[in-house]
Amino acid sequence: MKKSTYKYLLTIYLILMIFISYINQGINNIGGLSYFEAICHSTNLVPLHSISIKQCIISFVQFMPLGYLLPRVFSKLNSNKNFIISSFIIIIIFKLVKLLTLTGYFDISSILLGFVGSFIIYRILK
Repeated sequence: MKKSTYKYLLTIYLILMIFISYINQGINNIGGLSYFEAICHSTNLVPLHSISIKQCIISFVQFMPLGYLLPRVFSKLNSNKNFIISSFIIIIIFKLVKLLTLTGYFDISSILLGFVGSFIIYRILK
C-alpha cells in the first residue's frame, strides 16, 4: 500500500479511538468533587493494581494498530528506540486527554499493556 493510505488509516484509527472512548465511557460522575479531586480519583499510578482480565485484554489490543501503522507512516520510527518513545508519548497523551476531560481513567497498567501490545506487533512485523 502507499504511504498516503497508511496515513489515512492512522487518522481513522485515532479518530475511532477517541470516538469510542467518549461513547464507551461517558463523563465520569464527579458527585460533588472538585475538578482536582475528580482527577485524583480517576488516576492509578500503581502498576497492575485492581485490573481485571477484561481490562488487560482491552488495553493490550487497543493499541496494537499503532505497532503496524506508525512505522509505515513515519519512516524514522523503524528503529526500536524511536518507536518506543513515540508510541509511549501517543498512548500517554491519549490517556491524559481522557483524564483531563473526565471521560476515562489514567491507569499506568493500561498504558504499559497498551505499549506492550503495540510493541509486539511492531516486532512481529519487523
